[in-house]
Amino acid sequence: MLYLLVMAVVLLLVCAISTFNMKANKELGLAKFSLLTIGPVIDALIGYWIFGWLGFSELNSALAGFCVGFFSHLLMQPLVLSKRGLGWNLARKNVMRRKRQAGLLLAGLVITSAIISSSLIIGDSLDATVLHEVEAAYDETDLMISGLDPFTGDSVEFNETMAASLWDSIQTDSFLSSQVTGRQFGYSDAVSIGTDSGKGSASVSWFARNA
Repeated sequence: MLYLLVMAVVLLLVCAISTFNMKANKELGLAKFSLLTIGPVIDALIGYWIFGWLGFSELNSALAGFCVGFFSHLLMQPLVLSKRGLGWNLARKNVMRRKRQAGLLLAGLVITSAIISSSLIIGDSLDATVLHEVEAAYDETDLMISGLDPFTGDSVEFNETMAASLWDSIQTDSFLSSQVTGRQFGYSDAVSIGTDSGKGSASVSWFARNA
């Protein structure tokens, strides 16, 4: 509900300032001023409800509703104000006269937006996937002590006596004893799996720990 209130107030201020700064003050009456300021807010609320119904989060619904209201404010101007309508007609005729340049400009905008959006989406999705995999594998583990054989690249197995001695050293250290709250012995390795259908994976993380 907070996001909805912030969205409505900010959009109302933006529309009011934009309408007040228009050069067609003589043409603007109370009815047109109200339509250009309150109308977009109503459209934004409708958009917020629609996006919420589609399953968007409250924040995303508020941002999408703000965009709907802002574009509604822009599209209302040529319908209400004759000077704005004249500008839109000149822009439309200019696009029709220079179709090739307009097409190239539109293609550039679409491609640039697609590249930026896909980069952000892929990056966020990759970060979320890696975080989920790490949390699923390590749970509440912050530090794992392990090793690799420098000659073969295989995992080195530490016996439990060495691990217990390391834990005792941590407990006697004045700084580490207050930072490390627990320990757990176990195995960590990479294995290959396969199915009867022939599908499989060459490397899957495998963990086995004591209770």
